[in-house]
Amino acid sequence: MPLDHKVDQLPSDGSQDRWTSQLAGTKTAKHDFLARFPDYGYGGRIDELHSKEVQPRLGEEHYLDFTGSGLYLSSQITAIQQDLCQSAYGNPHSITPSSVRASHAVEAVRAALLRLFDADPAEYELVFTRSATGALQLIGEMFPWGPASQFAYTRSNHKSVLGIREYAKANGASVVPLTEQEVEAWLAGSATQPGNRSNADGSAAGGTPPPASSTAGPGDSGAGPAFSLFAYPAYDNFHGKISPASWVQAVQARSTPGHQWRVVWDTAAYAPCHPVSLRQVPADFICISFYKLFGFPTGVGALAMRKDIAKHMRKVYWGGGSANYAVSSLDYTLLSDGPERFEDGTLPFLDIISLRHGLQVFEMLGGVGAIQRHVDSLGQYLYEQASQLLHSNGAPLLEIYGDHGRTDRAERQGSTLTFSLLDPSGEYLSWQAAAQAMMDAGLHVRSGGLCNPGSLCDAVGMSEGEMMQLIVQKLRAGVQPPWEWAVVQRPAPGGGMHGVRLPMGVLRVSLGHMSRFEDVAALLSFLSRTYTDASAARIHTAPEDEVPLQLPGACAFSAAAAQHLASC
Repeated sequence: MPLDHKVDQLPSDGSQDRWTSQLAGTKTAKHDFLARFPDYGYGGRIDELHSKEVQPRLGEEHYLDFTGSGLYLSSQITAIQQDLCQSAYGNPHSITPSSVRASHAVEAVRAALLRLFDADPAEYELVFTRSATGALQLIGEMFPWGPASQFAYTRSNHKSVLGIREYAKANGASVVPLTEQEVEAWLAGSATQPGNRSNADGSAAGGTPPPASSTAGPGDSGAGPAFSLFAYPAYDNFHGKISPASWVQAVQARSTPGHQWRVVWDTAAYAPCHPVSLRQVPADFICISFYKLFGFPTGVGALAMRKDIAKHMRKVYWGGGSANYAVSSLDYTLLSDGPERFEDGTLPFLDIISLRHGLQVFEMLGGVGAIQRHVDSLGQYLYEQASQLLHSNGAPLLEIYGDHGRTDRAERQGSTLTFSLLDPSGEYLSWQAAAQAMMDAGLHVRSGGLCNPGSLCDAVGMSEGEMMQLIVQKLRAGVQPPWEWAVVQRPAPGGGMHGVRLPMGVLRVSLGHMSRFEDVAALLSFLSRTYTDASAARIHTAPEDEVPLQLPGACAFSAAAAQHLASC
């Protein structure tokens, strides 16, 4: 339902009195908010900063998609431009003034990033990649998989983590998807390996068969310890749930002399608003996309990797700076030392050098701790107000996903509000129509499956078997994604089964370092006046939306199917 005006513009019908009343209410609400949340706004600077640094390009729009991408500041881009205009930087792989200048600048940024993540340079290497996804691909490609290896991961992972399993399977490792409860049960027990769920034939439920031995080496029997990998998100990109950091060391403690467990702690969505300390949480791998932190540049990320696992990584391809010497006609290569041996080709050195200006923005705001306090203030307020949005009959306007209601919310739930819209009878409203309406209203709100099929299924109450069946039906019918509805079979109140319509996408609001009270207020106002008492009666589904009743245990979800989910 597109609107004919933006949220903060005067209504076209000229109802000035109603608009003046709304503005007065917003000012009163902000006054109460500021009194309650003194950590908001970086000491009262946020409004001036936003006005100078962001507002000129956003106009009257409201940016609410910080998990999608951070917002760069205008002064940040100006500083980058001045840097490039005043200094000549060249390809680092040479001894020229411009090359040496670039090399020194790149290494200074590398060192600064290790400090940002509180990583001991004696224990960690920081490898520049094209993105967080590029870092995860590098892990999967080089990890010392073997027939005794396992790749265990929580179902609530981003698709970029799920893709690692293709490397694991190709190298004979077993694949074990786990729920959060299954991870906790594993770590509370004495078993060195997860995945005790089994089918009648002894294969792991929802995964590939378990390894025959836990003592074989990564490649050949007796070659050394086997290596297994556990991956989980520090911050679920779908709804902002924060997983326990304690899992890192708890999983590592499951290692034995013949079988080592290593951990990927996916910090891509966590690091923009939360301090990361690799001294306190000594993960073997973390991945970063810098546009999620600083807004600019895109196309550069990082992999922080413990040196004691780096020496076991199986580098296959090499090129450019990752090799010191190579012989063309004989099979001999001398790889570079340090993190450079994992950085093929010429680094995007100008993009890397520009990161120092993003780091300066974080320092100007008071560091990541100050950003966390600012964002947490807004996130708590947003949830409190959104959860109180009601229809005239008292029914909730939103179905909100995540762990917002926990007593330890501050430790387990981030400042993300992911939701579906409901009509007064509890039926789902169209998320696709809502996404269009929000765009027309100048609200930057992300929609779809959010690249997280496990969390989407859990949120809306759909099994992954039903998800995969729907994908097959849609593609056979020639209907390309994104898809809006699935009609699944559920017990009817009077007995038997009936079809229940579930959304194949959701709406996500995520806050960040430049979020303001006004952005949250604009969203809440829009939701209230646009969807209060809105009806889902005219929503129709197609025959290919009807998913037949699935047998128990039908939860397989292939990587090929996952690629057809709604866009990130």
